Amino acid sequence: MRLRRLLAVTLAATGAVAGGVAAAAGPAQAANPECNGVISLPWSFPSVDIPLPAYVSSVSTSNCEMWLGHTGEKVRVLQASLRACNGQNIAVDGSYGPATARAVRNVNGQNGIYGPKTRAKMHWIGYKANGGYACVQVG
Repeated sequence: MRLRRLLAVTLAATGAVAGGVAAAAGPAQAANPECNGVISLPWSFPSVDIPLPAYVSSVSTSNCEMWLGHTGEKVRVLQASLRACNGQNIAVDGSYGPATARAVRNVNGQNGIYGPKTRAKMHWIGYKANGGYACVQVG
């Protein structure tokens, strides 16, 4: 009985069964590189600066993927836009857990893995020079 309860708690904590959230993908399953940072995309109308999760290297790209277990600024950027511009009531804590995976699934209609298709469907926070922000879709 105790083992069954421990297993249920472990599965729920990892997102393997929580609300139907997809289990974590691994690098072998990723079609794009794993997100490892944030890039800033300038946008001319309205004039805003849009931070996006990205694979940052000598040739950076916002075509990257994240899943359960990722942490850091790249996740905070995703969570902030999910919350402010996509109607997802989640914490902006920098931890890609089951709640973030569910929010991503709500946006992409497929799974809890963030990737280029999710980025294209989302609205992103664009920070204005005067301190305000606008929600924009970057495609």
